[in-house]
Amino acid sequence: MHYLLSYHFLHLLKSLVLFYDILIYWSLRVGLFHEAKEVRAAVLRVLRYFLQESETVDLLYSLHIDYLIVRFVTFLL
Repeated sequence: MHYLLSYHFLHLLKSLVLFYDILIYWSLRVGLFHEAKEVRAAVLRVLRYFLQESETVDLLYSLHIDYLIVRFVTFLL
């Protein structure tokens, strides 16, 4: 019983972490097109920091943030 309870707790905790990661990435999308270059640079630094884990890369692909990064770079050219 204790094992089952801890399994459900860990599953719930992992789901909450994923939910908060999605919220963070979703809110960072807006910063990619901010008019201040300092904000855009800060968003890219945060994304670079988050790209250290493979799960995060999969999440970024599922939210199509890679397309936004490419659009951001071509927008500057």
